[in-house]
Amino acid sequence: LCTTNAAEQALIEKKQIREMNQAQPMFLSNRLMPLPSFKRKNIEEKIQRVERNRKYAQSIDRRSRVYFPLVFIIFNAVYWWYYAYYAPLNDHNNEIEKST
Repeated sequence: LCTTNAAEQALIEKKQIREMNQAQPMFLSNRLMPLPSFKRKNIEEKIQRVERNRKYAQSIDRRSRVYFPLVFIIFNAVYWWYYAYYAPLNDHNNEIEKST
């Protein structure tokens, strides 16, 4: 029996996934002629740009999962702190001004 540790197994799985995701040769519509190199390069550049944009969007999503709840908690803390300590003082001052 061949035993491999977890790290080797992970590398093998990554290699298999990489091989499965290898780009297939690009052909013109229904013909079996390969695309010219300039068209292939243009398509590959577009694919890379889409991949970059997808990664950028994912990074924004990851940051948003942290920042939005954090900002919400901070906003609520400041709001309720103001409401609890300054709003009653303002109401009291308004009543004094109305009575004079």
